[in-house]
Amino acid sequence: MKFLSLILLSCLAVCHCYPGGAPSCKTSMPSHDKIKAKTGKSPFTLVATAPKALANGDKTLTVTITGSGGKSFKGFQVTARVPNTSTTIGKFTATADSKLLTCSSTSNAVTHKDNDEKTSVTLTWTAPKKFKGKVEFRATVVKEYKEFYTNVRSSQVTIS
Repeated sequence: MKFLSLILLSCLAVCHCYPGGAPSCKTSMPSHDKIKAKTGKSPFTLVATAPKALANGDKTLTVTITGSGGKSFKGFQVTARVPNTSTTIGKFTATADSKLLTCSSTSNAVTHKDNDEKTSVTLTWTAPKKFKGKVEFRATVVKEYKEFYTNVRSSQVTIS
């Protein structure tokens, strides 16, 4: 009986960690029991390219998460924000490594699809029609269950 209880408790711990991506974007903090985000410099970078204008007038850019020195990660959640605010903006396009989340509007956050090891993930983001201004990307990157980094930021990008 004790062995069965131990197995059930282990399953609950595993089921609580969302290997298929964040369930929502209400918070950027993973639900990894009472484990706190690592402090200090993150070994992960978030780089946004200069925007490209498409024929239909949309402006898109790519956002890449990379681990320094080839460091791998298992999960992520990324949003685009107006700098110095909590306002999410624009929309992401799903990729083979990601799935979309809806925060304040459709598809304006993206998370991992599985907990396979990744060394880099490239995402596509589209600015809102007629938007002009600066945008920055913010991420939570999960190295493993007990090691994750919040508030990983890209440089600000100007959309004109």
